[in-house]
Amino acid sequence: MQKVLLSRVLIFIVSVLFFGCDGSTDVENQPPKEVFNELTVTVVDGYLEDATVWLDINADGMLDTEEPSAVSDEKGIARLSVPSNIDTQRFFLMAHADPEKTIDKDTGERVVHPFMLASPPGHNILSPLTTLMVIHMKQIPTDLLFSENPVDISLKAMLWASEIFGIPTETVMNDFIASEKHVTHYAASMVTMSGLLPRDSITWQKLTDKNSSQTSFEDKAYQVGQAVIQQVGQVDTSNISNFSQIPLIYTVVGDNDQCPEGFVAEATVCVIDTDGDQRSNFIDNDDDGDGVVDTEDMFPLDSTESVDTDLDGIGNNTDQDDDDDGYNDDQDQLPLDPSDFQDTDGDGIGNKADTDDDNDGVPDSDDVFPLDPDESVDTDNDGTGNYRDTDDDDDGVPDTEDAFPLDPQESVDTDQDGMGNNRDTDDDEDGVPDVEDAFPLDTSESMDTDGDKVGDNTDVFPMDPTEWQDSDGDRVGDNADAFPGDIAASVDRNNNGKPDIWNSDCFRDCQQASNLELDWDGIGPATIQGRSDGVGVDLVILGDGFTKEDKQVFKNTVNDVFEHFYNEATIKTHIQGWNIHVIGTESNESGIRSSPTANPVDTFFDSYFGCYNIARLYCVNVSRVQRETNEHFPQWDILLLAGNTKQYGGAGYSKLGTFSLANSAIEIAVHELGHSFAGLADEYTYGRTSPPGTEPSQPNITVNNDPASLKWKYWVSHQSTHPIPNESHRVGHYEGGQYVKEGVWRPTKNSIMRSLGNAFHAVNAEAWALKVYKHGEPVLSFSPEETSQQSPKAHPLEQPVVFKIDTVYDLAKLKVLWFVNDEKVDNDGSLTFSPNLSSSGVYKVEVRVSDDSGLILFDPKNYSRRTLTWFMEATK
Repeated sequence: MQKVLLSRVLIFIVSVLFFGCDGSTDVENQPPKEVFNELTVTVVDGYLEDATVWLDINADGMLDTEEPSAVSDEKGIARLSVPSNIDTQRFFLMAHADPEKTIDKDTGERVVHPFMLASPPGHNILSPLTTLMVIHMKQIPTDLLFSENPVDISLKAMLWASEIFGIPTETVMNDFIASEKHVTHYAASMVTMSGLLPRDSITWQKLTDKNSSQTSFEDKAYQVGQAVIQQVGQVDTSNISNFSQIPLIYTVVGDNDQCPEGFVAEATVCVIDTDGDQRSNFIDNDDDGDGVVDTEDMFPLDSTESVDTDLDGIGNNTDQDDDDDGYNDDQDQLPLDPSDFQDTDGDGIGNKADTDDDNDGVPDSDDVFPLDPDESVDTDNDGTGNYRDTDDDDDGVPDTEDAFPLDPQESVDTDQDGMGNNRDTDDDEDGVPDVEDAFPLDTSESMDTDGDKVGDNTDVFPMDPTEWQDSDGDRVGDNADAFPGDIAASVDRNNNGKPDIWNSDCFRDCQQASNLELDWDGIGPATIQGRSDGVGVDLVILGDGFTKEDKQVFKNTVNDVFEHFYNEATIKTHIQGWNIHVIGTESNESGIRSSPTANPVDTFFDSYFGCYNIARLYCVNVSRVQRETNEHFPQWDILLLAGNTKQYGGAGYSKLGTFSLANSAIEIAVHELGHSFAGLADEYTYGRTSPPGTEPSQPNITVNNDPASLKWKYWVSHQSTHPIPNESHRVGHYEGGQYVKEGVWRPTKNSIMRSLGNAFHAVNAEAWALKVYKHGEPVLSFSPEETSQQSPKAHPLEQPVVFKIDTVYDLAKLKVLWFVNDEKVDNDGSLTFSPNLSSSGVYKVEVRVSDDSGLILFDPKNYSRRTLTWFMEATK
C-alpha cells in the first residue's frame, strides 16, 4: 500500500516539476480534438451528493467554463468528461459543497455550510483530509521541489495530516468509508464541522497563496487534531462499527437554534463543552472543570478523576486498590506504594524498607529504645534514656551547663573547638599554648608586656605599666591625664583645675567646647594651639610695655589676635597648620616710648615709635626678642609683638611684626604678618615719589605694565570661568602701590595690604597659604617607607597591606587620590588604603595629596603638593 502511495505522490511531484500548478498549459496550443476520456472522482465526507466537481486547470480554485466538471451522485461519484489532450495527472481536482443542494449521506441532510474540497494531481479521492494536505502542500517553497530527495518532500503533507490526527498514513488519501476506517472517517467529519475548510474560491485563493501566512490555519488544524485524538482515546475503536460511536467534538445547531447539552455555540456550529462552563474544550484549559488543568489530568474529560497511580485505566477515586498491590486502600497505610502496605511510624516508608521503626533518626540496630521515638541512647547505662536524663554522663555537671554532656572527663570548652579544657593545650585557641599565655581563657589576649594585668591588645599603652586606658583619645593615659574626659587638655601641674597647655590636636572650636580655661594669667610662656615639634607654622606672640598689673590686658590682646585668626578667611582655611604660642613679659613701666626724643619708658624689649623718622613705625630690640623666644620656643617661625599703647603704628621686620593697641590694632598685626610671614609688599601709594627700578620680589607688586605677562595672570584668566561678583575683590591690573601712585601695579583694587578693614584677596591669600605649606607639608607622616621600582618590598599575597598617611590639615581642604599601577582607585579622600593584591607580581601604589581649598592656583615649588610612591612585590 505504501509503495502505491509513494508512486502516486512522486507522479504529483514530477508533474509539478515539469508543468507547475499555476494554471499554465499547452492545451491552447494543440488542435482541438473531439475525443474525451472519463475521469471518475469520489467526493467523501460522508459521501456527498450534488457536490460540484471540476478539474482546476488554471489553479485558481474557481470553476471556469472551459474546465471539465460534473455533479456527484448519491454515492459521491462524479464522472468528468475530459478532452484526451488534457493530462489529468497535472492538475488539482476541486469540489464545492453547497448547503442549498449538496447532501451529506452520513446524515441524509444538506450540508450545514459551504466548503471547498481538493485532492492532489493524479488522485481521484476528495475529502477534508486531502484538502488539508493540498493546502499544506501549496505552501512548500518552490526550491524545495528540486530537493535531492523528492520522496521525503512528497510525503511531508501526508505525514503531517497523519500525525496531527493520529490516523494511519495510508488512510489519509483513501476512501475511508468504503474501507471502514472509522477513526479516519471521524477525523474527516470533525474537520468539516470545525469550519476549518475554505468556504469558497476566494477563501481558497487566500489560503493557498504562497505569500500568505498559514500560522493560524495550521494552529487550528493542530487544535482540531488534538481534540480528535482525545475523543478517540475514550473509546475502544476495535469494537465500533460506525464513526458516530466516537464522542463528537462538533455538532449542528438544533431546530430551536440551541446547541445540545455538552456543547456551546461557536460561529455556525456547536463545539464540545464537557464541563458546561460555556467555554469550548478548545479554549478551556480544564475541560472537565475538576480544578486540575488538562495537561496534568490523566482523565481530562472526567470531572471525578484526574490521577491513575497504577495505570489500570481506573481513576484513584474509583479504584479500591490504587497501587494494585492486592491490599484495598482502606487497609493499606501506603495506598500509592505497590511495594508495601504497612508503615507503623507513619514516616512514609513501609516497614519492609524502614530501618528505623520509631523514626527517631537512629537505625533499629543501634537504638537502645527501638520502639520509643523519644529515646535511643543511654550513655551512663542507668536505664533512663538521655532525652529524659538530666546528667547523661553522670559527671555531676547538669547537661544544660556541660559542654560535653556525654563525656564524664570534660565539661568546659572555652574556645569551642570541640576539645575540653582538660585535654586542650590552648583553651582559648589564640595560637598561644596555655603554658605561655598570660590570659589562657581570653581569646583576644595572650601578652601583658608591661605586667599591668591588662592584655596588650586592650592596653592603649602596652609598654607602660602605669597606663592602659585613654578615655578621651588625646594619647595621654587616664592615670596621668589631669583631664581624662576632655580631649582638649591633659596637663595641670599645680592641680588648680586649669590646663597648663592645650593638647596639640585641639584647636579653637575644641578649646571652646571643653569649657576649660588655660592656666595662663598673661605672664610667662604657654601654647595656645597646636604642636611643639616644629611641624607647621610656629607663631609666638609677645608683649612689651605690660607690667604685672597689665597682664590681663596682654591676655585680652592675645585672645583678640586668636579670635581674629579664626574669623579671617585666609588664615582660618589652613589654621590647623598654625602652632600659636605666647610669652608674657613683665616691663618695669607701662606703655611704649612715643618717639626717639620722648621720655624713655623702661620696657622689657626697649620698643619705641618713630624709627627711621617715620612716626607710625613701631620698632623693637629684635635681638632681645629673639633671645627670649629661643629660650622658650626655639622652633619658632614668625614673631608678633604687641606694644601696650594706643598710639597708632606697627612695623614688619623679617619674621617679626609689631603692632600697638590702637583701633584696628589686630588688623595692623595681620597686616604686618603679611610682610614678615607671607612676604607681601604694602599696596598703598604714599611715602615715596618714584617706583623701584627693578621688578619687586614680592608677589603682589609689579612694575610690569603688560597685562598678558603679569606675575598673577593665571588669576586673571581664572576669573573668566570663576567670576568674582565684588569688584574690589577682582584680580586685575591696578596702578599704584609700594608707596607710589604711578609706575607700580597691584592685583586688586583694595586689600588689607593697602588699607585696613579689607581681606587679603586672591593673590595675597595664595602667598599666605603657600608659606603655611612651606612650613608644614600636606603629608605629616606616612607608612610604610617609600620603595623604588628597582627594590620593591616583598609582601605575602595572602596578607593584607595597609598604606597610611597623616596630615595636620583639615582633610576637607585636601585632595587625596590613590592609584594602583597608575590607575585611579575608588578611595578618594581617605588617609588609609588597602589594595587588593589579587595575583603575584610587582604593584605600584601611589597617593597624590594636594591643596583643595581654592586658595592656590600657582605653586611652582610644589609646597602644597606631595606624591608618595611604593612598589610592592606580592609573593605566594
